[in-house]
Amino acid sequence: MWFKFGYLTLATWQKKTIDELDSILSSFPISSIMLTGGRSASLLYSKWTKTKIFRQLKNVNFYITDDRIVPRSDKDSNYKSVEILMSE
Repeated sequence: MWFKFGYLTLATWQKKTIDELDSILSSFPISSIMLTGGRSASLLYSKWTKTKIFRQLKNVNFYITDDRIVPRSDKDSNYKSVEILMSE
């Protein structure tokens, strides 16, 4: 069940992924999400953070992964890109 969407347009992929995330998050009183960097994740976060459901999230812990050993301020830092996208 988890993200088996095959080949889709960007808009369809974003919608299906966001719907799946919303469904999972609404099923548990407390949730944790590991956020990654990268182009695909950035495309998802930029859409998801604008949804009403995202803005109303409660009891969700976000954790950021970054396999790059660079300062947070570095242009290649996943932490920096996630932080910027999630705060828009």
